[in-house]
Amino acid sequence: MKAMQQALPDTDKALIKKYKMDQGTLSLNWAAKPFLKAMLLSNPPQDWRRVRSPVLVLGGSLDHQVPSTENVGGIVAALKQGGNRTVEAAILPSLNHLLQSATTGREDEYATIEETMAPIVLQKVAAFVNQQR
Repeated sequence: MKAMQQALPDTDKALIKKYKMDQGTLSLNWAAKPFLKAMLLSNPPQDWRRVRSPVLVLGGSLDHQVPSTENVGGIVAALKQGGNRTVEAAILPSLNHLLQSATTGREDEYATIEETMAPIVLQKVAAFVNQQR
């Protein structure tokens, strides 16, 4: 992969730099990690169909890593296809992939956010857990 990237035309290399496609989860260093192969070979819908315990599915409206509408909808659909009857889901406004209050949702914003998790997330989790009693 490194050889392929080095052989790219300069215009393509410039695009990679411009759009930061050589950093974080898009870097070649990440591509070499063993978990990535396992993740790419996994079948999340199949796995979700096997879950029988109550599930709360949350997504952030500013998630740029995983499109929240499609992700949350796909998880809920797979859970229900598998027969799970205790599923609750929400896409929370102004939250990023890490479920933090965010302005842009971009990865480069993560380090500037002081909260670990938005209070609304903790409230939703607590309410969901209490409903299961």
